[in-house]
Amino acid sequence: MKHDEAVSMVKITDALVSAHPYLRNLSGLLGVPPDRVALRLQNIEAECLTRAMRVLWAEGLPVMPIHDGLLYPPQPLRWPKRH
Repeated sequence: MKHDEAVSMVKITDALVSAHPYLRNLSGLLGVPPDRVALRLQNIEAECLTRAMRVLWAEGLPVMPIHDGLLYPPQPLRWPKRH
């Protein structure tokens, strides 16, 4: 791709905010300063994955965190009860 054909981050951000206006004020939505938005989003993701792992462990299912997801057997011995 030639440099003049590259899409700038500004254009990408503008397109995302145009399609999803609530993204314009993530700082206010999350209740953190603008320079902390990425850290807060990472924290929310970590909390979600930790909660999911604890539920699965409580059901006796082996699970491990791998980057932005969870690793578990392809066919668990049994499915967890709904919580």
